[in-house]
Amino acid sequence: MNHTKDIFEAQVECPFGPLSLWFERDEDGATYPIWLAPKYKCPEIRQRPAKGFLKRLGSHQVYHCDTPAVIQSWFDDYFSAKQWTSQKVLRLYGTLFQQQVWLALAQIPFGEQLSYADLAGKLSCPTAVRAVAGAVGANPLPILLPCHRVVYHNGGVGGFALGLEWKARLLAHEGWQRQVFDLWRREDS
Repeated sequence: MNHTKDIFEAQVECPFGPLSLWFERDEDGATYPIWLAPKYKCPEIRQRPAKGFLKRLGSHQVYHCDTPAVIQSWFDDYFSAKQWTSQKVLRLYGTLFQQQVWLALAQIPFGEQLSYADLAGKLSCPTAVRAVAGAVGANPLPILLPCHRVVYHNGGVGGFALGLEWKARLLAHEGWQRQVFDLWRREDS
């Protein structure tokens, strides 16, 4: 029997702009974020997850709804208190390797950065820097799994699914002392 998953889409409010969040609900009403992206101002532009993510997700139907208070509170906590004050429970749709990388991202403390090579080393696969970078780039839940804290070994900002301006702002929010916006502009030129 082919079961269609019910996926819910809500808008999360953040100081840097709204985000589109996809999440699942279980029978008890608990919510599990699964995907996050910028919310475009033009309604005809609809951000969708990558094809590989959709394939792992399987058959699904997306419903629009209000943002669950617990999820909005995670973002409010992050942007006001500069730390998470509640436990996050997420559902990760990725390969086993991707999931290991994504869970390692959650261990990077607020205000600290690692290079892709450092992250590969922490995962005991120091020669798999490109594979780690690919998994970081496929992170479906930026901010919640803080891939913005992974930067180039030479100090450059690197890439980010929500865009380099978001990454620069998140790093600045966490107190990164470098001229983040200057690095962002140089890398884009």
